[in-house]
Amino acid sequence: MCSKAGRATRWPPRAPRRRLPMDTPPKLPPRRAARRVEPPPAMPPSRSSRMSPSPDRCSEAGDGAAAAQAELARLRRALAERDANAVLLAGRAAAAEQALEVEQARVRMLREQLDDALHVLNAAKREAALLEQAFAAVPGGVDLARPSLRAMRGRRIVHVGGREGSNAALARLVDAAGGSVAVHDGADTSAGSWMSRVAEADLVVVATDAVACEALAGIAAACAKQGVPLRRIKAANLAEVVDAIAGLARSAERAAAAIATRHG
Repeated sequence: MCSKAGRATRWPPRAPRRRLPMDTPPKLPPRRAARRVEPPPAMPPSRSSRMSPSPDRCSEAGDGAAAAQAELARLRRALAERDANAVLLAGRAAAAEQALEVEQARVRMLREQLDDALHVLNAAKREAALLEQAFAAVPGGVDLARPSLRAMRGRRIVHVGGREGSNAALARLVDAAGGSVAVHDGADTSAGSWMSRVAEADLVVVATDAVACEALAGIAAACAKQGVPLRRIKAANLAEVVDAIAGLARSAERAAAAIATRHG
């Protein structure tokens, strides 16, 4: 529809605008409260960031590794020193053991020499006493109370390898005790000669230091065949011969006692 003035009018017609007094402010829509913006949540550290240590941690790890290396080097030096000391001590111990063995061998040798010297000294003393008796003896005038002199009575002794001086004293002493003695220098003779020499003997005494091995073998064979006792002595001296004669007498006494015991 058109208005009177010829303008077109809206349909429906607009409501008249309400005018407000000038002193009244316009009403505004209520302001919305400011929305608090929350910060985004922290993202978890990635695997790479977790694996990469911090500079402080790297420094501490480096110091620890250096300390461990230093301690390892110190222990290696200590081990090397210990091994060197062990080798040194082992060498000293071996040298000490070797020195001890040498000293022990020397002590044994000295003891053997001392024993030999004492044996020679005792033999010399006995020989001196026997020589004194021999040169002072007359037939039937020796002291037969001594077993070694009493054992010579009635004995036929063959002495091989004796010295000239001791042989003369032995012959005089045995003769004074009522026995007899035949001496031989120990030169190698035939087997038949030794057989005849020991055939009538009660005892054969051989000084091994003055008789050759071949002669000793021949004498031993002859004594074994004839059943004659054989006594070997180390040195050709009067005391050794007298001891051998006394030993023969003791053996005979023991044999007689054993026979008497069996038949008693």
